[in-house]
Amino acid sequence: MPAQTDSNKQDNSAAENKDATPAQSDSNKQDNSATDSKNATVPAQTDSNKQDNSAAENKDATPAQADSNKQDNSATDNKNAADQANSTSVNSDTTSNTNANNQKVALLAADNQPDGWNTDHTQYTQGGQLLTGVHNIDGTYYDFDENHNIIKNNYVQSQWGTWYMFGNDGRIVSGVTQWAGTYYDFDPYTYLRVDNNYVQSQWGTWYMFGNDGRVVSGVTQWAGTYYYFDPYTYLRVDNNYVQSQWGTWYMFGNDGRIVSGVTQWAGSYYDFDPTTYLRVDNAYVQSQWGAWYMFGNDGRIVSGFHELNGQQYFFDLNTYQMVKEHWANTGSEWRYFDGNGQLTSTDFVTSIANGAMQTWYKYGVLPSVSIAQAICESNWGTAAPGNNLFGIKGSYNGQSQLLWTWEVYNGQSVHIQDWFRVYPTANESVNDHGSFLYENSRYNNLLWDNNYYSVCNKLHQDGYATAPTYANTLINIIHASGLDQFDEGL
Repeated sequence: MPAQTDSNKQDNSAAENKDATPAQSDSNKQDNSATDSKNATVPAQTDSNKQDNSAAENKDATPAQADSNKQDNSATDNKNAADQANSTSVNSDTTSNTNANNQKVALLAADNQPDGWNTDHTQYTQGGQLLTGVHNIDGTYYDFDENHNIIKNNYVQSQWGTWYMFGNDGRIVSGVTQWAGTYYDFDPYTYLRVDNNYVQSQWGTWYMFGNDGRVVSGVTQWAGTYYYFDPYTYLRVDNNYVQSQWGTWYMFGNDGRIVSGVTQWAGSYYDFDPTTYLRVDNAYVQSQWGAWYMFGNDGRIVSGFHELNGQQYFFDLNTYQMVKEHWANTGSEWRYFDGNGQLTSTDFVTSIANGAMQTWYKYGVLPSVSIAQAICESNWGTAAPGNNLFGIKGSYNGQSQLLWTWEVYNGQSVHIQDWFRVYPTANESVNDHGSFLYENSRYNNLLWDNNYYSVCNKLHQDGYATAPTYANTLINIIHASGLDQFDEGL
């Protein structure tokens, strides 16, 4: 690692410089008996740096020069034995003198080579020797190849086996950097490559780096879930529905995580399968909180009428849930849906429901009671001559008819004839009924009362009908037909 130096052995007279880290300074002082190399990491040395005590090696000598150092002073092959012995002695002295001279030349050359950078800043001398490997120089790290040249813009293995990135200026790299057609991140403390992690860059933005250290784009798995990173900016995508590198589409939430279940997006709701994470289309599914919803062909949550398995169902316009055993305003009319959510035949109530709702806003007459009265008085619209649904006597816009009716006097039912109003339509009958109650002061006590028990009893008390069971009859109709649902929210 950049924090360490080569464990090459130096001369026994020098102290070993070991375990230097990036956090440590260059003040690796050697023993006073060694050559003074202050503030420099000990260079990587080869085994050839060990000097034999009997002769100093001329390190800078070429192979040709090294061979020429070996001098044979023997003149001819026909010398006698005495001459050869004498020659051997002379040669030995000459060789010893030559090696000593070479050692002096080498030491002089080293002493004359100043420590520091060369003129073109491609090599560095330390302790009289050119450096190889990773070294701490001037507060940072550089790497030099086997030819002592500085390494620039490359990712290389150090003398300790760890890998480091060196930039265009030769300095060791930290943070996000571009190299080999992509981006990598290097830890600002260890300088090691960051793999399989989501980290903050030197600019403050966050990026994901994969198992091979490359910056990630597209859908990737990390920390037990999936995220998506933009293929151009490499930034994490939040709260968006995007196409993956495989062509499939996925939803990613506000925290960047892939979404499953029902989620709100783009003004609607969608559902994403908890196993595949794919959008659910044209299906009736259970949400993560237990409620059931219908999603259409475009994946959006359904409201209003929708056909499912050949049947018409209605989904509440506000809650999006299927309407069951309830009346629902379908937009143009009120319809009733049974316990299975299927539309039932309630044409009569449907025909007057909107009018009954209007009487509340215009006159303060409770809708459930208006509808219940219409059902009771006209037998579900089958006995309403002249569209007179409520049996109101008199005339309407000058129109009236003479009809037989039953009245109760002194506890006795009496069959009599009387004049009843005639209406052009059933809705006008409903509207006139509200107006009738509003304009007759004896009914003022029931106006704007939203409790149908109370209103039914007040109608009977105020003399709307003479039958003693009239209030209970209306209440039972409201219960049986679920008409109180028209009063919700009033």
